[in-house]
Order: sequence, then structure tokens, then C-alpha cells
Amino acid sequence: MKKLALAATLAIAATTASAGVTAFATLDYDNANAGQGLNSAYEGVVGAALDTKLGTFDAGVVGRRVKAAGADESLGFEVGYTNGLKLGAVGIKGRAAYGRVNQVATGNTAYYSLAAEAGLPLTSNVSAFVGYRHRNGLNAETAAAANRYTAGVDVTLAKNIGVRVGYAHSRVQGVTSNGLTSAVSYKF
Repeated sequence: MKKLALAATLAIAATTASAGVTAFATLDYDNANAGQGLNSAYEGVVGAALDTKLGTFDAGVVGRRVKAAGADESLGFEVGYTNGLKLGAVGIKGRAAYGRVNQVATGNTAYYSLAAEAGLPLTSNVSAFVGYRHRNGLNAETAAAANRYTAGVDVTLAKNIGVRVGYAHSRVQGVTSNGLTSAVSYKF
């Protein structure tokens, strides 16, 4: 058992030798008029990402607030893996993630998400992006499939500081919404 633990430690050390750590915070907002009034949803994530030779591993704390007939607040976590490639100037990334949140209305819920994104540099400090994310529940209490499309810009403010702003279009349980996506990051 000790040999297995030592081998795993050495493997992780070898893959993270050129690793970089990035702290990030995201905030997404969606707004929909679903017939009986305004439905709005906020989702924020605060976490860290570790860049390795094998790809990027991330983990974060997730907070959500959904206002419909009542308010449903939840807190949980999400872990993910991202990898990508370049096709000329266009960067293409894919991400797979698992999350679990504790919703006030339904209790613990688990979900997975799969995402794809393409980015194109416009200047030395500004890049455009388009993306798609599919999220679905892993148990009966989790809401049905959610699809989210995003488009916007990434701006490098300083060597280690980045900001993202963009438009989002989502469809969750038959309700279509429009909103904003945003993020800030600091690379150590």
C-alpha cells in the first residue's frame, strides 16, 4: 500500500512540475418571463484551477439562488477537467464536471456537465469566445437537462489578471432565459 501511495505521489508530482495555479470567481445571471412573473437565477463559483501537462483540473464552491414562485437557494461544490487544442489561431476546449449542491427545496442533488468552447484572439489583450454547456441531474431530485449558450470577450487586464463578460442564452425545463456570464481570474 505504501508503494502504491508513493507511486501515485510521484506521478502527480511529475505531471504538475510545470503546473500553474489560477484562482477564479464566476457569476452567471439568467432572467426569464415564464408567464406568471419574473424568474431569475444567479450562480456563482469561487475556486482554483491547476494547469498540468495532462490538462486543467479545477474545484470550486457553488452558490445558487433561483427566484420563481418562491426562492430556492443552494450551496455545494463542483470539480472539473478541461483539455483543449489549437486549430490555427482558434483555441478549442472541452470540459467535463461533476457537482453536488444542497437545495433548500429538494435536498442534495448531484449533476454532471459537459461543455465546449472556442476562442479567437482579437488583439494581444482581447479574445472572443463562444461556448455551449449541457448539464443534467444524476438523481430524481435534480432538475431536468439544462442547455446554455454563451458568447463574449476575455480581457487580460494585467499579466496575471483576466476578466470575462458575455451574453448567455439558456433553456431549463422548457423555460428559455437570457442573461449574462462573467468571471475574474488571477494566475499565480
